[in-house]
Amino acid sequence: MSGHGNLIDTNFPISVANGGTGDSSLTAYAVLCGGTTSTGNVQSIAGVGTSGQVLTSNGAGALPTFQPASGGSGITTVGDVTSGSVAFNGTAGTTLTSTTAGLTLTTASNSGGNGANASLTAGTSTFGSGTGGAVFITGGQGTLGGGIIEIAGGYASTSGTGGEAILIPGGSASGSAGNIIIGSSGTTGTGTNVAAGFVSIVNAPGTGTGGAGFVNIQSATYGLSSGTSTQTTVNRVYVNGVRSLTSTVFTGLATIDVAATTGNHWGGGFLYFVMECTDGTNYQVYSGQLSYSIVATAGPTYTSQVVSLTNSSAVSSGTLTVTPSFSGNTVGITPVTSLTPTSFMCTFTIFNNSHADITV
Repeated sequence: MSGHGNLIDTNFPISVANGGTGDSSLTAYAVLCGGTTSTGNVQSIAGVGTSGQVLTSNGAGALPTFQPASGGSGITTVGDVTSGSVAFNGTAGTTLTSTTAGLTLTTASNSGGNGANASLTAGTSTFGSGTGGAVFITGGQGTLGGGIIEIAGGYASTSGTGGEAILIPGGSASGSAGNIIIGSSGTTGTGTNVAAGFVSIVNAPGTGTGGAGFVNIQSATYGLSSGTSTQTTVNRVYVNGVRSLTSTVFTGLATIDVAATTGNHWGGGFLYFVMECTDGTNYQVYSGQLSYSIVATAGPTYTSQVVSLTNSSAVSSGTLTVTPSFSGNTVGITPVTSLTPTSFMCTFTIFNNSHADITV
């Protein structure tokens, strides 16, 4: 045996063919891979990666490398996560991409209780003058039409109430609260006389004589005194309120929230309404606009006024009139029809321009 040999009579390092690695040294903690041939020297990958990265294939003929979890195109399932969270640690950002028809993020169903929530949350900033991250939901680009973005509450399969779809701006400890902006996009092309988009707010329809849905717009009131107290949110616009009417009977349309006030308080706005009446043969319609004002003093004691600004009516037979008034702090109407109605309904919209809230 020569001085540089070994028990199996080969030189150092021991070759793969003789059961060795073919290497005289290896990278500390690095993953070992086969050689470039079946008998080629064992190879260490380029680095040991950082915490949270995963070993990712770079295809045939190349060593794998540690990459952020989002960097691998072969990850299809993260399984058996019973608690906590799954972290995707991207260096410059994380992208979840589907290479097939679509990408769906779904939480678990529950046959005996509530379904699991799904949340998309951007990162916070701990820097003194930094801003929190943004969440972008963007429809896809298409040659024949852009993709649709739909944010929908969950469907109630039995007699329960469908889930709400809520957009809430972020608050601030000392700065201004965030905004909600809903707008139609302008064209990004160079075409001539391209029509602008439109914004549509649609409430979900019911069935039969069930209550019609409404559209409600709220905003905060101005503060009555300086300080850190949170301003009060009130109903500003209430669209598609519906009431069933009875001839000669007062029907309240909106209650102005001044009843519980122990000092001076006030409310005012405008109310637009349409009455529709039929006996199955004849038809009557009355359209009106009211201006209302009310103040309350301790007790409470109300002082109020309702003024009819404009009105119009059309009847195929008989007469249809109305008297607007307050009952306490509730503004409403007393209709009078000459028909014996089979259907007598009022649809109305309220604009509340005051400090007091309204209830419909």
